[in-house]
Amino acid sequence: MANAKPKDLAAATVKVHDLLKSMAADERQKVVSAVMTLFGESTVVTPSHATGGGTGGQIGPPVHGGKFSKSLATYLAEKQAMSNQTLRFLATADWLRQKGVTPLSTSAVAQALKSNNQSRLSNPSDCLNKNAGKGLVEKDGKTFFITPEGLASLGHRE
Repeated sequence: MANAKPKDLAAATVKVHDLLKSMAADERQKVVSAVMTLFGESTVVTPSHATGGGTGGQIGPPVHGGKFSKSLATYLAEKQAMSNQTLRFLATADWLRQKGVTPLSTSAVAQALKSNNQSRLSNPSDCLNKNAGKGLVEKDGKTFFITPEGLASLGHRE
C-alpha cells in the first residue's frame, strides 16, 4: 500500500455519491452507519417528519463531534442571510446539513424556514437553481448537496 497512487478525492466522492443514491433509504442508512462505525464515528438519525417528508430516516454525521443546537434564526443572522433569498436558501440547507439531515431537498429547506418562523422563500426551486448555477450546490434528482465551494462561501474551513 506504500506505493499507492494518490486518489482524486473529487472523483472518489462522486463515485461514492452515485453508489449511495442508487440504494434504497434503509440500505443507505446501513452502509453509512457501517462506514461511520468503521471510522469510529456515530451517526445521527433524523425522523422523516423533521425533513419535510420522505420515506425512512435521514442520516448524516454530526457536526463538531456533537449535536448542533444553534437556532435557525441565529444561524441565518450569523451568515447575514436574512435579506438575500438565494443565500438564505443555502444557509438554511447548511443548517439542516449540520443538524444531520441528508439528503437535502427543496421542500426540507422551505419546511425548515416555515417551522422555525422565518421568512419564506418566494420560489425555493429558483433559489436552488441559482445556487446550482453558481456551483454552490449540486442537484441530484429531487435532492441536492452543498459543494465544497458552497461550504466555503458560508465560511466553513477544511
